[in-house]
Amino acid sequence: MQIQGRLYEKDSAAFSDVSLSLKDNQYYIYDNSELIEFGLSAGLEFGSRIGNVERKITLANGCVFATHDNNEVDDYIKAHRGQKNLIHKLESKMQWVVVALIITIASSFSFVRWGLPAITYAVADALPHTVNEMISEGTLEFLDRFIFDETQVTEQQQGLITARFNELVQRVDSSDKEVNYQLYFRAWGSKEDSVEIPNALALPSGEIILTDKFIELTSSQDEIDSVLLHEIGHVQHRHSLKMAIHGAIVATLVTVIAGDVSGLADMGIGVGSLLVTTHYSRKHESEADHFAFTNMLALNIDPSAFASIMGKMQTYMSEQQPQTSKAGSAENEARETSEGSVLDYLDSHPKTQVRVEQAERFAQCYQQGLIDCPYEVNKQ
Repeated sequence: MQIQGRLYEKDSAAFSDVSLSLKDNQYYIYDNSELIEFGLSAGLEFGSRIGNVERKITLANGCVFATHDNNEVDDYIKAHRGQKNLIHKLESKMQWVVVALIITIASSFSFVRWGLPAITYAVADALPHTVNEMISEGTLEFLDRFIFDETQVTEQQQGLITARFNELVQRVDSSDKEVNYQLYFRAWGSKEDSVEIPNALALPSGEIILTDKFIELTSSQDEIDSVLLHEIGHVQHRHSLKMAIHGAIVATLVTVIAGDVSGLADMGIGVGSLLVTTHYSRKHESEADHFAFTNMLALNIDPSAFASIMGKMQTYMSEQQPQTSKAGSAENEARETSEGSVLDYLDSHPKTQVRVEQAERFAQCYQQGLIDCPYEVNKQ
């Protein structure tokens, strides 16, 4: 069996056009008619066949013989080694191609659906709290400069809410004792434009912000407490850090797959802005809700307060929607009638009605004097 190809010296790109002769248990390499290499064929290492890509055969001395005559190589392997290249066999059969495609899709989906979150959670939980402080640095200043305005909440009211907040921090079931919680009040939107946003948000460092409109909509301290506990839950579960890690892993995978790793060094620059532009996942919101409801039972606070303030926020934003969009728009009409889609903030959360039902379930436990209540975390 005579096979034409190229012989590359060990660890070199230099080559010469040669022919490989395979006879029983021996091989011979000729440059024109001159014998330049020979030995036992058992010492040859045959590379796997992939389509009609150049095949490589490694000699015992490290030299490499490369050829496009894959069929001749396959015939020799089949006759003398009793095997056929598995990869080539699979790609030659359409049914195996389909099977491989299904396995690839299933594996990719499983990694994204379960593997990536598991890695993200493990990494986030292992990092020290100083990482949370690092990625939060400058974020509040950014928000003050571009989004928030100075609060109009009176100093007296701020003092009362802050005192209660500090009490909650001391009493909640906290797994991360390193967090230095701070409460801030800010105005978001303006009365002149009739667009004020009721909201509360937490930075991973433990800085929690309440907006003026949120304070205005509340009618009891329990309503404020319920939302404060929800935001403390985000900090305790390190949700912002998990989002940042998740985004970094995805960006790295995409960059590596795309073949351009030059931008990896700059990836950390946008981590701070991620806290502003990326929403919590619904699983994160459900975990924060569960944290809030569980601690409300332990602190003797009726969880129905959470359902109450959620309803007020939903109603307020529904009423504001026509003032901030073009009248008669089919898109806006669809958004107004879609549960939880009035504001992007609410879009990222589990459906408001589902959250209200969970709060009411815990309220029933509260009325029965229970401190342990069933809850199914939304993993969507």
